[in-house]
Amino acid sequence: MTLSFSPTQSQFLALQQAINKDRITQLVSDHQQGKLSPDDKSYYESLITQFIELIKLPDSAHLAMQLLPEFKITVPALLDGMAYRAVSDKNPKACVFAAYMIDQSLLQRDMTPLFNVIIEFGTPELWVELVKKVNNAPADRIVEKVYQCDKSVQTYWEQQIL
Repeated sequence: MTLSFSPTQSQFLALQQAINKDRITQLVSDHQQGKLSPDDKSYYESLITQFIELIKLPDSAHLAMQLLPEFKITVPALLDGMAYRAVSDKNPKACVFAAYMIDQSLLQRDMTPLFNVIIEFGTPELWVELVKKVNNAPADRIVEKVYQCDKSVQTYWEQQIL
């Protein structure tokens, strides 16, 4: 039996194999000390390029969110790309992750598209996670959605938030 991977899976596996955690840790340290070698810079730029190629592919948001933390240095293009793919895939879990990462990075971004996917396609658990983890999450819109749901969702929300 031959295994067959989709282009998205193949790109994910290639990037996963290219990531050397020890090298990235050392690279971050060298970068902070202003001693980044041309080889390390080239390696890191190669990883960024591969990540961008991954997020261009459909249904890659859930895979990209597994790899983004490995980069260790905030790269706005990666966060923006992750957010774009999460919204394009309509993946509420990836949208919560992207919103959290953007919020923590202190980048000024309009997260409305992320919030829209989370509210429309998310679960009560994801709504709670969003409100607890992301500054300026649209709690009023989520509360409105919660109270359009059945009593069990309302009870869950109240237990988790109130």
